[in-house]
Amino acid sequence: MKNHHTARRLHVPHALHALPAQLLMCLGLGLGGVHLAQASQLSQGQLKDVQAQAEARHDQAMEGCKALSGNAADICKAEADWKETRTVATAKAMHEGTAEAAFDARKAIAKAELKMAGEKCDDLNGNPADVCRKQAEANYTVAMADAKARLKSKEAMAEAAEQKADANYEAMKAQCDALSGDAKDACIGRAKHMTGQ
Repeated sequence: MKNHHTARRLHVPHALHALPAQLLMCLGLGLGGVHLAQASQLSQGQLKDVQAQAEARHDQAMEGCKALSGNAADICKAEADWKETRTVATAKAMHEGTAEAAFDARKAIAKAELKMAGEKCDDLNGNPADVCRKQAEANYTVAMADAKARLKSKEAMAEAAEQKADANYEAMKAQCDALSGDAKDACIGRAKHMTGQ
């Protein structure tokens, strides 16, 4: 986060009150469950308040991360970044109320989720780590494909379905790599069948 956080803390209320109800609904359902361009819009004042609260919560979380070390600290920081990104990006999309703003929000959140997942995968070794990273990449690909499909026309939905199938196949195939012989062949066969390869 940028250094201006410290200077701006003076403008954040000590008691963090509840976020706007319509924002909480979007956060609770997830971006896939809400058409942000059609959601109840936030006013400029509400947006600024959400940004200030999200920043304050982020600062508090980062302070807590200082008690950790190594990869645990990295995971803690990535989670704090993800939470702030998710809240602010969703609020901005609701404020602007356009399909483009909704796409930008989904893209930002997907990137933050990928970074957070990558930090968690660093706790693993060998094939479990490979599977974890493949799944994280697949989740990112799926999220971006969904975001693009919502932004573009129906033709993009077919492309999105293909991208998601390919990503899911790669993630499932990574799990098969832990096997050998007939078991591995059968595993790959199931993966191909389930993803239409």
